[in-house]
Amino acid sequence: MRNTSIQLFRPSHAHSKKCSAGICLLRMIGRSGRSSTRVNCVLLPLLLSCVSNIGMAQPATDTTAYSRSTVFVSGAGNGLLYSVGWDRRWKLQGSRWNSVSCGLTFYPGGDEPTNYPLFSLPLQWNWFRGLSHHREHGAGLTFGSGWYTGWSVDGEPLASQGIYLFAKPIGYRYQREDGGLFLRVNILAWVRIIELNRRYVEANGYWETPPIFPWLGLDLGYTFKQRKRTAQP
Repeated sequence: MRNTSIQLFRPSHAHSKKCSAGICLLRMIGRSGRSSTRVNCVLLPLLLSCVSNIGMAQPATDTTAYSRSTVFVSGAGNGLLYSVGWDRRWKLQGSRWNSVSCGLTFYPGGDEPTNYPLFSLPLQWNWFRGLSHHREHGAGLTFGSGWYTGWSVDGEPLASQGIYLFAKPIGYRYQREDGGLFLRVNILAWVRIIELNRRYVEANGYWETPPIFPWLGLDLGYTFKQRKRTAQP
């Protein structure tokens, strides 16, 4: 009877010792020309075990990774005129999220005729729900200098330095889980809760505008894509 040989691919160094031993045993039996039902019954479970070990050795992709950090430019919004901001989000459960946003506004030579610069530091907490299209709510505080200006009784120019409370009863947020384009439309209401310049209050009073002022905001930016991570077996 003609001897038959079984051709197999040579195992790589990444395969387990168990798999390599099984392939070597199979070559030896094939060269000897012995083929029986008993041999097949022994080899089949061994080969299946090798294939299973090879599959389990492949690194698994971390599906829990998502993009977190965003930079954006805001028109109006919590900075009053504009702001350059940063947002960091994290996932709670399912499609629920939280994020914190902060920014910076500087406009030289704001209100005439005092010509004070306008400066703002907004900080906001946001909570939202959805996959890519989110309904968003939020609240935050903004320090604002030069939002209001006036004159003292002696003719000295004065600028308001206040802390403002911003509420976001409803807003729209577009942000994919894997990053990319960031878009947010905010419906806001703000009120000055603390005035730090007492001389300004003495000279000009506290309320130059209605106590609660309606406002809007539009944010456009980019969410940095999260680098894919792999979990080792």
